Amino acid sequence: MHSSKFFSSTAWAELLLHIENLFFYCFAPFLIQIVVIVGLIGLANRYLQETNSLALPISVTFAIAGIVLGYFVGASRESVIAALLPAIITLIGAIAAYVFSKDGLREIRTAAGYGLAALLLGALSGTVHGQSVRAASLAAEAVAQLQREEASRRYEEWKLNYEKVELPLRLENLRKQLGLPTSAPTTPPPPPRIPG
Repeated sequence: MHSSKFFSSTAWAELLLHIENLFFYCFAPFLIQIVVIVGLIGLANRYLQETNSLALPISVTFAIAGIVLGYFVGASRESVIAALLPAIITLIGAIAAYVFSKDGLREIRTAAGYGLAALLLGALSGTVHGQSVRAASLAAEAVAQLQREEASRRYEEWKLNYEKVELPLRLENLRKQLGLPTSAPTTPPPPPRIPG
């Protein structure tokens, strides 16, 4: 039987907690966002009576890209919007210019529109999810800071009590045990007189 920390029940419980958090805060929301976005694109495809077979794979790809980009934008504490927003707008413009040009691929024009819609919806939902994760992280940091401050305050109170109450009591008890006067002289004795 191994006695290392890796095989302890506490380590396994922590590992399972991390796996659970990873699933519920990362994978599940991403999957739900992808399903909702692709479902909306599928409904739009059906409502508009389009029969483009590329709409679904292109929409899934762009939805995943949008969700991941949006998540990183929302969860970031730095101002990445200034760099990411022009990049997304440039990508949308480039795809639109190519697909809708005279020599563009006619068969993917509608699929590209669905893909761009999926990218924007994904970026929006990913940003909201990232912001909620960042807010939860900031709240956890604030709670940890409050706990550290409380522990520091309790330590300072204990230290003050130890220095002002417990130490003098222990000194008095030690003086009693050694047969010394119980209280130290408060004023120093007068200096000896020099005869003269």
